[in-house]
Amino acid sequence: LARPKDLFPGDLYDGLGVKSKLFETYKAGSDAFQGLSIAERMVLLWLKRMLFVLGLAKAKEKQVLLLRMDDFLEEPSRRLVDVAEFFGLPLSSQVADTITAGRTFKEYAKDSSVPWNSTIQATLLQGRAEAFAGDIAKGLAFADKLLAEHGGVAKRLKAFIDQ
Repeated sequence: LARPKDLFPGDLYDGLGVKSKLFETYKAGSDAFQGLSIAERMVLLWLKRMLFVLGLAKAKEKQVLLLRMDDFLEEPSRRLVDVAEFFGLPLSSQVADTITAGRTFKEYAKDSSVPWNSTIQATLLQGRAEAFAGDIAKGLAFADKLLAEHGGVAKRLKAFIDQ
């Protein structure tokens, strides 16, 4: 799942400008938040970060491009062209193909000895999903509960949840 040092810091979590009774109930230092498992905390952190990003995207739609990691991994050249177009930069599909065939897209950034591509990423994600299936199930059940109780949050996150 996540090591405590890898968790999103509480002060940053509280500092994200997202208004909802949900996040008032679960402030980082509160008893309610402290009583949560790591999986449940990760759910709250994800929900709040996604709401923050969606708020930015809505407020500054010409400056924020939403890009799903799985889409990027599935079609890196195409998505690289999309990013370039969004920022008004010229990038042909041939150049994007060359970039994605290069070293940057073939090595894992944290360990250059590890080969990297979308298939390896999918395999690693599947392995993590299997290893942490119990925690993931608890986290998803908690997310379902929160979204049922806080319909406004569910409505705002509909695009992320339905995929």
